[in-house]
Amino acid sequence: MTGAGRRALVPAPAGEVARPTAAFEADPEGYRTYFEDDFWRLSDYSCSAAGVIETELSFLSAYLDEWGVRRILDAGCGRGRHLVPLAAAGYEVTGVDISARNVELARAAVNRHDVKAEAVVADLRDVALDGPYDLALFMLSSFGYHSDADNVRLLRNVRRHLRIGGRLMLDQPNREQLVAGFLTRSWAEVGGHYYLMHYGLDLHAGARDSWLTVFHPEAGLRDYFHRLRLYTTAELRQVLREAGFALDLVLGDFSDPLTRGDLTSRRLQYVAHAV
Repeated sequence: MTGAGRRALVPAPAGEVARPTAAFEADPEGYRTYFEDDFWRLSDYSCSAAGVIETELSFLSAYLDEWGVRRILDAGCGRGRHLVPLAAAGYEVTGVDISARNVELARAAVNRHDVKAEAVVADLRDVALDGPYDLALFMLSSFGYHSDADNVRLLRNVRRHLRIGGRLMLDQPNREQLVAGFLTRSWAEVGGHYYLMHYGLDLHAGARDSWLTVFHPEAGLRDYFHRLRLYTTAELRQVLREAGFALDLVLGDFSDPLTRGDLTSRRLQYVAHAV
């Protein structure tokens, strides 16, 4: 046990696990609902502890002054876990998320912490904002949910909102490390809610499929799905080039700012500049 009413994430027992229906598997926009309340409950338990966020923000702070950052675009801002502390530190921050529920949560967090920041419901492929920004942040795997063409289109639109030389940081899973240690199933119990995670790897498409089934004590079962494009560094370099960026650094696991990402890094932080 890791706390009251909680069990550690562990692999599910061996045996067959019922797969979602074909229609559910084929949902191309499952990301629109996957990252909402059920996900945040699990995220708080597994990877969004205050110490994790502090590590990420400490990592970022090593660069912000060096890059001359004052205005930040928090792309895929979720419920504002980076938006609020960056605004509290004096940066002018605009958060964008495709989920109206997440933006509602982000705005509530802004009001609760009495900081000045904006959160907008929008699709980053098409949104028009009041730029230019000095930095665009894609934290917690918030990039890679569309076709390759639409992923480029999204980054091109972000590029239009950055000043020349403005920075882009993409925090992504390390594809090579994820493939080498791929886990197909896991489960957790959080406060009486039971989570079954099932993962599939499509090496031909370079993507990971994620199915999440949540049992609610009162509401019963809910199913979610999303597909995340897993780019190699070489592929991502080309995507960034097509979108108007040049890749500068590949860092690993929000550790020492001088530490380069390698095969042992669980996550990679891609840093590029607008050209």
